[in-house]
Amino acid sequence: KLLGNRFGDAGSFEQGVAVVKKTMAELGIEGIELEDGSGLSKKDRASPAQIVLLLRKVREHRWGDAFLASLAVGGDSVGTLRKRMKSKELAGKVRAKSGHLEGINALSGYLDTASGDTVIFSILANDAGAGYRVERFQEELLKRLVAR
Repeated sequence: KLLGNRFGDAGSFEQGVAVVKKTMAELGIEGIELEDGSGLSKKDRASPAQIVLLLRKVREHRWGDAFLASLAVGGDSVGTLRKRMKSKELAGKVRAKSGHLEGINALSGYLDTASGDTVIFSILANDAGAGYRVERFQEELLKRLVAR
């Protein structure tokens, strides 16, 4: 609603979604489906490829450093990833946003590799069962990537 009010025609869900879709199109990201702009609707749809492209574009933006600094750090003492990624391989090397809804588990962000590169990733799991198993899988995958 706030985006619709500030950048659209009215402070409504519809206008907020329209602003987000227009911005995505300007960034070259097409096909994301949004229901109400909150990201909490089961009708919202984005592929990992779309999220990775968005994260790449955000990083290149003038406020990219501020966005990166706002993300939780794996294994840090505060934030949503404080209880995760505590292994020596991952601690402090992952900046990401996690998300959970019933039957849905997501982790998307940036990973610093052993060779000094940054990998942008998005791991989305739908109907995957127990969240702790998905989180364990995500971390094992990130350990393989960090070793690159």
